[in-house]
Amino acid sequence: MTLQTIYLGQNPNDGTGDPVRTAFGKTNANIDELSTRAAAAQAAADAAQATGSAAVPLAQKGAADGVAPLGSDSKIPAAYLPSYVDDVLEFSGLAAFPAVGEPGKIYVALDDNRIYRWSGAAYIELSPYPDDTDAVPEGAAHLYFTQPRVITALTENAESARAALGVYSAGQTIPIFPAASIPAANVGSDIEVTGVGLMTWNATTARYEILAREHGQCQFLYVSPTECRLVPCNGNGLVINGRQYRVPAAGVAITNVAMTASTSYLIFAKDNGSGGIALEAGRVADGVAHARHSDGVEIKNGDPTRTLVGRLIPNTLGQFEWTNQARLVASWFNRRKVVGYTSISNGVSSASVQQLSNTVGMVLWPDSSTDIQVTGSGYLTATPGTVTVGAQLDSGGWNIGYPVNYTATVNGYWGCLTFLGVAVGPTEGYHSFAIFAAVNNGTALLNLSIFCSAQI
Repeated sequence: MTLQTIYLGQNPNDGTGDPVRTAFGKTNANIDELSTRAAAAQAAADAAQATGSAAVPLAQKGAADGVAPLGSDSKIPAAYLPSYVDDVLEFSGLAAFPAVGEPGKIYVALDDNRIYRWSGAAYIELSPYPDDTDAVPEGAAHLYFTQPRVITALTENAESARAALGVYSAGQTIPIFPAASIPAANVGSDIEVTGVGLMTWNATTARYEILAREHGQCQFLYVSPTECRLVPCNGNGLVINGRQYRVPAAGVAITNVAMTASTSYLIFAKDNGSGGIALEAGRVADGVAHARHSDGVEIKNGDPTRTLVGRLIPNTLGQFEWTNQARLVASWFNRRKVVGYTSISNGVSSASVQQLSNTVGMVLWPDSSTDIQVTGSGYLTATPGTVTVGAQLDSGGWNIGYPVNYTATVNGYWGCLTFLGVAVGPTEGYHSFAIFAAVNNGTALLNLSIFCSAQI
């Protein structure tokens, strides 16, 4: 605070000065203020003394046992650093190196990126470049270009080289196109299509078609209740609309989404719009059928852009099924022999033909000849008695082969019952097989199995 003034008056005892009590009050206040100021001044002096004591004397800047100064770039100049901190020095070229180098340092000529060291008398290049390629050792993988090697490579790989260059006869080259970009007009020559092969212009159909096709190298298979897949088999070629396609190694899938339960579908392969394959399902109930095209490919009737690959029927749950009792997926190409199976343990007490077993269902093609075998044993409860066992295709009692009669003169078991039959030329689509039996006296207790095999 500001020091207070003590008023003395104009003349002694004239009554204009401060009373004694007031004067001493101001005196005390001024003494307190001066004491506070003195303490603050002492503290400032002590701080200044401490700062001064901690400061580095100017004489020690750059001196031995002193401190390193900073350059204009706020960094310590190299002169104040040990040599290992600044071992690599760069110059525009060898001519720009110092006349006398420093041992332990590496010198780089930026014009050719060569590296040197100072030997004490001259600059010596480290790992110098060879003046001749003959001085470079040949590696195991990266070999030198030599005329004999080129001739050998061309001779041993002539066919691969021609395919890569589009050369299919001496000196003749052809245009190469990706599968998704086959020209819509005649380019004046045959063409090579990547992943397909050679194609030629067909003036009748006004488009490019394959010269040497690979067709039917695939199978249409059950994968899961929700997926079937077209996969490669004995190759991967498939012809769609006169053009060569390749079935990918992972196959092409179709799902049961939007398919109706217990409904027959034909499965066709088509172009996916990018030169690949997609699958399409067509409902037989909607009139979808297949027919042999003029080029020999089985297609969707009237639509050569769809090539037939399979047939299926989703079960009552709308799912694909491939079990012993229901083989509901069939491949048009590379058919395999499959077996359906069911068994029964049942009694027959009627002279009328009756079905004993659950059915075995299959999706068949018109040329799917089917073998039927019924085996088992039985017991007759009354004699004399005759049991007749046969197999049925779809309906109408036993209608496969000839039924087999077994006659017993006494009650008891008879065994080794075997019945064989062949269902030839069934219509295309779903067919069921079952065991039928009849007995003319008493009851026949039967334990039988039915096996159905067909190429689907």
